[in-house]
Amino acid sequence: MQVAIALTYKALNAADILPVSLRAKNGDLLGLYASADEAEAARTAKTQLVGPFEPTEAEQADLAALFPAPAPKADPMADRLKKSTQDRPVQRCLTYVMANPDMDRKDQIANLVEMGIATYTARTQVQVARKRVTALRALQKAQAEARVEQEEQEEQNDE
Repeated sequence: MQVAIALTYKALNAADILPVSLRAKNGDLLGLYASADEAEAARTAKTQLVGPFEPTEAEQADLAALFPAPAPKADPMADRLKKSTQDRPVQRCLTYVMANPDMDRKDQIANLVEMGIATYTARTQVQVARKRVTALRALQKAQAEARVEQEEQEEQNDE
């Protein structure tokens, strides 16, 4: 049984149809077959298939019922600010994040966008600034540990 329309492999797998296809030399899809035996018979046949095959209206309706069109995806960033309205937005982002290092990343970005920083600029610069904050905290921790160790050595030398 020939299927008279080209479907994606994902749709074929969902319908449990074996995704075997015949292609012409130019790459056009000639036909899809529901079983491996039929596909093998068509490959070994001496006649050449021509296409593409056009489905009848009834077949189109059946296929539309089996595979409904996906709903269009809404762009989650459709209302994003595309151009910063502030002067020196990168410096403002870095200053803001350094001043509020413990705030959630999502909140930092939202506040920067409200201040007039472009959405993607805010996202990028918040990421950069958070890496700097992490590095500064690690440096401060190492310096504090070194100070404590030095004080302990001085106490031992005084004794």
